[in-house]
Amino acid sequence: MPKERQVGMKTPPVGQKSESRKKQKRNESPVKKDEAKKSKFRESGIIVRVDLEQFLCHTNFGIDFHPNINFIHGTNGSGKSAIIAAIQTCMDSRASETHRARSIKQLIQNGKDWARIKVTLKNEGDEAYKPETYGKRIVIQRELNRHSAHKYSLISERGKIISNRREDLDKILHHFSIKVTNPCVLLTQDDARDLIGGTDPRKMYEFFLRATGLREMKDDISAIQSKVDSMERMIESENIKIKDFELKAAEAEKEYKTCEHIQDLDNKLLKTRKMLLWSKVGEFEEELSELESNLEKVSKRKEQYSQQLAQQGEIDQKSLNRKMKDQMTGKLKKLVDLKNQLTQEVESKRETLRSTTDHVMRIMPRPEGKFPSRTKLVRKKQALQKQLEREKRKHGDFFTAEAAYDKAVEDLKEANEDLRLSRELLEKEKEIYKDRRENWKDSRSDLQTLVNLHFNCILTRQGYYGQLVFDDKEKELTIEAIPAHQEETAVTKALSEGEKSFTIIAFILAFSDLSLFDAPFRAMDVFDIFMVRNYFHKAGGGGGANSQ
Repeated sequence: MPKERQVGMKTPPVGQKSESRKKQKRNESPVKKDEAKKSKFRESGIIVRVDLEQFLCHTNFGIDFHPNINFIHGTNGSGKSAIIAAIQTCMDSRASETHRARSIKQLIQNGKDWARIKVTLKNEGDEAYKPETYGKRIVIQRELNRHSAHKYSLISERGKIISNRREDLDKILHHFSIKVTNPCVLLTQDDARDLIGGTDPRKMYEFFLRATGLREMKDDISAIQSKVDSMERMIESENIKIKDFELKAAEAEKEYKTCEHIQDLDNKLLKTRKMLLWSKVGEFEEELSELESNLEKVSKRKEQYSQQLAQQGEIDQKSLNRKMKDQMTGKLKKLVDLKNQLTQEVESKRETLRSTTDHVMRIMPRPEGKFPSRTKLVRKKQALQKQLEREKRKHGDFFTAEAAYDKAVEDLKEANEDLRLSRELLEKEKEIYKDRRENWKDSRSDLQTLVNLHFNCILTRQGYYGQLVFDDKEKELTIEAIPAHQEETAVTKALSEGEKSFTIIAFILAFSDLSLFDAPFRAMDVFDIFMVRNYFHKAGGGGGANSQ
């Protein structure tokens, strides 16, 4: 880390050294001299070089920077401010923040289709960013195009493109604490003119917010507030949706209950159909019983004929009428044939009854009692079918109504759950907003006190007294200063040009003394605008300063 010059310390002219410094140098040991030499400049994050192609007034321009203080001077329109604008643009600032264009495309030279900016950062020492990947230099390149998307490239020391992602650029800038939107890091020409004017308290207050990082915090809080407002609108919309879901669920429930009797009819019809199956089993059982009864009768008759024929043969075989014998034998044969036929029919009917019973048993258990007649069941089935079709045409299908009701209930349940989660998130966001806002107010009060203290200390070293008057309600900041020999303070617009310039510089340095940020470089456009404005107009030019 470099050893920064303390605010307010007078720097002797070039080639001249104070006696105290000479004595100090003589008393320093060689080890201390080496340590001081090593820690003289920042080793990472400072700008080493800027290259511009077809950017604003620069067709092909490059500049190397010293690691300490750099002054860039030239006539008006020579492109000094373009260098500042290039650094801003390359480090993710919007075009409007450069005060040179409204859109990025307007930064491209007239008649050209593209522009290229390269900003090379030093990447050495303990605070280097991924030195194994980038090496000792990180080149941030941004290509601007009129007819296509703009492109970022992060390039290593060896010229290899490491990434094209904007998120990786943000990580690098965050690592080096580079915030080009902070006026104490990079003071544009327009911001400088606003400061030297010192007559607009609102602009001075806005400068205070930006320089201390309070503006960024305020923007974050505003974003949270916007999120809270959006969530409240969303919850209001969800409440309306829930009312709709409740209405749909109520209608679906009503329709579902209306269709319940359709299900009863359907169940009755199904039961009737099952009873028809059992009635068929009953018919088979009756037929089997009748066949078995006939078989039993035929068996008895056959047995009787057999016995009679045997008795006649025993009594008198010779006297037996041959004709009668033939008749009895014929009848017996018919009975035997009939018995065999009935036996086969009984066996077939039994098998049919068994298979049918097994099939019907799988559908429903055997009901108790006697089965109704099949004719009655058929008539009942037909009547139920007609009634069911009539009810379905009138009210719809029961299962459709049931599915619609289940869906309506599920939708209502999900909507209520979403609403509950949204309310929980809203309460958390409100707590975050409240905490951030309170912290912001406390930070603002503390920073106002500290900036005021440092501002007055800087003035005191030069024989002045002063204060910063903050009006938080009106968002205004007024600078007051007075030479030590005067009794009444004066606002900046009542001061002389030299006093005003010195007071504004003290105001800017007051923020640097706070160590709110550890930026590796700081730049001020139109440095001599803070000198006496009469001299500035006589010189007819301007200059910029870059401190690293």
